[in-house]
Amino acid sequence: MDHQHYQRRDHQPQRHYYQNGGQGVVRYVTQVTPIGVMHTRIFDNAIAVARNQMFMRPQLPARLQSESDEGNDSPLYTFENFPIDMDDTEVILLGKYSVTLLQQSRFNVIFVRVKWAGCRDSVSMCAMITFGSSEGLIRHAVEECANLMDRCDYLVRHGDRYPVSSCSLEYLNKHHIVVIDKVDENFPSAVYWCTLCDYHMSSIQHVRVHFEQHQHFADEQVC
Repeated sequence: MDHQHYQRRDHQPQRHYYQNGGQGVVRYVTQVTPIGVMHTRIFDNAIAVARNQMFMRPQLPARLQSESDEGNDSPLYTFENFPIDMDDTEVILLGKYSVTLLQQSRFNVIFVRVKWAGCRDSVSMCAMITFGSSEGLIRHAVEECANLMDRCDYLVRHGDRYPVSSCSLEYLNKHHIVVIDKVDENFPSAVYWCTLCDYHMSSIQHVRVHFEQHQHFADEQVC
């Protein structure tokens, strides 16, 4: 049975007959419409006719859906199924995390940023991993950043250092960036240190800015 025939059949009125306690036979006409199921009561005597009512009862399971309808609701993405688009497109995960991925070919890196969804002044927890990393590693980096958001929010708002991005360490170490284990009294907010430039950085975002302003890579002059 094709879809068109099924759809026509659903739109045909269906009649049902019931006794109505001495008021005569009540006829119920049921018809599926695009917004629900319409029920019309038709009575056989004059008194009942005066009370005739027509009402709409929303009934989602009976709604006729087309393929285009399925795309109207925003999907709920999780760490396992969110789309990996490395063009800085925002994706909302679990209704609470705003995630963007950006490939930067100059640095051979994927820049990961996670923020609170819908929060304009949200802090960001970021990561940098090598471009060409596996899908599993990309998803792991996003999940790590998301799992650190509560801690990051608390620490930053209380004037403490950003959490270390563990998944970024392999990439950072290849480009002369190391973690500062102990707080430097001269640079109390610093988390990372560039051994090539003797430069202190407070977050992965700060590392990215440092890379953009200096020359760390083989085809560039070293700062």
